[in-house]
Amino acid sequence: MSQKNILSSKFNMALGFVPVIIAIFLSRYLAQNPSVYIATAVGIIYTMYTASRQHVFHLLLYFCTVVMIIFSLISLIFPRLISPAYFPFVLELVIMLPVSWVFLLRNRLTPGDKAAGSELGRNISYFAQGMLSTIVSLRVAMWFTLFHLAAIILFEITQSVTPTVQYVLFRFCPLAVFVLSIVFNQIGIAYFNRLMRQASYLPVVDDEGCVTGKINLMTAFKEKTEYMVPVIRIAIVYNNMLYLRSRSEEEREIDLPIEEYMLYKESIEQRIKYMMGDHYPMLSPKGIQFINKQRCNTCTTDRLNYLFLLRIDDETKLETTGPRKSTLTGKLWTFQQIEQNLHKDFFARIFEDEYQTLKESILKGNTLHTDKESTPNENKEEKTA
Repeated sequence: MSQKNILSSKFNMALGFVPVIIAIFLSRYLAQNPSVYIATAVGIIYTMYTASRQHVFHLLLYFCTVVMIIFSLISLIFPRLISPAYFPFVLELVIMLPVSWVFLLRNRLTPGDKAAGSELGRNISYFAQGMLSTIVSLRVAMWFTLFHLAAIILFEITQSVTPTVQYVLFRFCPLAVFVLSIVFNQIGIAYFNRLMRQASYLPVVDDEGCVTGKINLMTAFKEKTEYMVPVIRIAIVYNNMLYLRSRSEEEREIDLPIEEYMLYKESIEQRIKYMMGDHYPMLSPKGIQFINKQRCNTCTTDRLNYLFLLRIDDETKLETTGPRKSTLTGKLWTFQQIEQNLHKDFFARIFEDEYQTLKESILKGNTLHTDKESTPNENKEEKTA
């Protein structure tokens, strides 16, 4: 049975350009005014459908439909107001210039984190979802529009506008801008759904780290399972001192600052890159050292911990400025300070089990495993996952 997509195609707000696409396309075969009337009718019907069935605030569709209604009314009074040769280009400008302000004012039009969790946030979720999706769709459409305008300016400056070039720039390209916006947004939705389906699973590994299967992300933490899943833990060292902190308000025990589960079909290198970017974007994962991998049992999961060591030369880069910025600050610990607090329920049990190995690795200045025996298993995991 195929899995249901996480993000529906109804959030492809570029589909709101459909009435404009129909008007431009039909204008190549019909008179301009009948094309506008048909496109207006399609826009009204599509608007009624989305309002009754999809329950999404479809700003682009509403705006394009209003524009087509205005064009229909104008055509009744001034039947030949716009030259057929420039009609598609005029439609593109009339549509894209006003809606570009939505993108420019995106920070004011979307609710913040506080609103999202409040009663107000719940009441405006209908509007917020539509606006967020509209902003994403507009980003793609605006890029195509800018490329189109740049091409027109370039040809005008070079004075190389032949009849063929004029046809392509003013009749074909506007249609391409709207169609490609729909296509690329749909590709983005498909790619997002693919990533989310992969992110819904954790790899199941054996003692060597080779992937033997997968387990649902929710199932893995709901109850104790017999499966073992890989976890990446990164120790940060500055001047022979370990940087430690609590990772959340709920987990008050002091531990390594970065720990995350690997996702299914994800390599160790990819997970480390994402972890560093999310938590400490100022730090580069270049030069990170693999220490060891060790099986660890917790109250919820059996884990195969991959321990890495990252040496830094600037402690100011430890400021958490990434997407997962935490209000909990850490500090640098000397070996003496750590050893004075071991086995006093002060540090996480996993860290206490790893401490001696970390200390030896830091003092030696290199990893314990220099024979590269772990490399084939890691590569095998990347290929199998």
